[in-house]
Amino acid sequence: MPTSVRAARIINFATMGLAVVMTIAVGYVSGAEAAGAVFGTHLMGCVLFIMAFCYHSAGNWSRITSIVLACIQILMALRGAATGTAPGGIFALIGALALIVTLSQKSAGAWFKRPWAA
Repeated sequence: MPTSVRAARIINFATMGLAVVMTIAVGYVSGAEAAGAVFGTHLMGCVLFIMAFCYHSAGNWSRITSIVLACIQILMALRGAATGTAPGGIFALIGALALIVTLSQKSAGAWFKRPWAA
């Protein structure tokens, strides 16, 4: 597995970890409704977190799907930051941008397009 794909997995795990910590912290300070708003900006991050476990054995579809979901995550993070409902939206934005950059590299494309043993 090339370093760009490993970096993408680490970015997914770190972003989801931050999302959970921020959700708990905001829930403790401001209540359940505010915690739900914070977690709402990280919904695509949850799906990306699950998909990161498939990177070692999945085909190019997982790379393309991850890039598309990261783009949606950027839109959700920008909406949360613009409305002020999600103070941690910047972490989701940075994580999604870094994920797009790492999965768009040539080495990541070659990894996901490699021939598979039948």
